[in-house]
Amino acid sequence: MENKLLYIEEHMSCQNYMTTIETGFKFIEFTEDTELGEDDTSKNYLLFFLKGDFTVSYNQFHNRTFQTGDMILIPRSSSFKGVAKKGGNLLSMFFDVPESSCDKLVLQSLSEICKEKEYKFEPIKIRYPLTPFLEILTYCIRNSMNCSHLHDLMQRELFFLLRGFYEKEEIAMLFYPIIGKRIDFKDFVMHNYTKV
Repeated sequence: MENKLLYIEEHMSCQNYMTTIETGFKFIEFTEDTELGEDDTSKNYLLFFLKGDFTVSYNQFHNRTFQTGDMILIPRSSSFKGVAKKGGNLLSMFFDVPESSCDKLVLQSLSEICKEKEYKFEPIKIRYPLTPFLEILTYCIRNSMNCSHLHDLMQRELFFLLRGFYEKEEIAMLFYPIIGKRIDFKDFVMHNYTKV
C-alpha cells in the first residue's frame, strides 16, 4: 500500500527544500517521441532508464540504443541528444564530483583499469539491490520530497551500493569519462576550459 508525503507544507517551507535541482536526482517522464539533451552539459549526468527504449547520441557516439534497466554516464561539457520513441521514464543524477572523499578515492583508484580498457559508451545493467533503491528514490521524488539532505544521502548511498555490488571493471567503464588520478582537478579543467 502506497502512502503520500505528509506535512508537505513543512517540507516546502524548509530552507533545505529545493525548488530547482542543481545537484541531485530528477525523475523525468517522456511522452512519445520526446527529445532530451544539451549542447554543453554543465554537470555529469548519470542516467537510469526505468521504462522504455531510448536512442542517445553523445559526442562521437551516435544513435546508441538503451532500454529499461540500463544506466549510462554523460560527462560534463558534452553534447548529447536523445529521444524516447514510444515514451518512457528515467531517473537522472547530476553532479560535479562525488560528495564523499571515499567515493572520489575509489574512482581515482580505477584509473589503472581505464588505462587498459577502451571506452565504448556501453550501458551497465541496473540490478539488485540498486533496483529497490531506485524505486524508493523515485517514489520520494514523485511525492515532492526534495530536501537537499535527502539528495546528498541518496547520492552517497548510490555510490556505496555500486562499490558493494558491482565489479570494479563495471564501475570503471560506467564512470570512465570522469575517472582520473585527480578527479577534482579534472573536474576543474572541464568546468573552466571554455573560459580561457
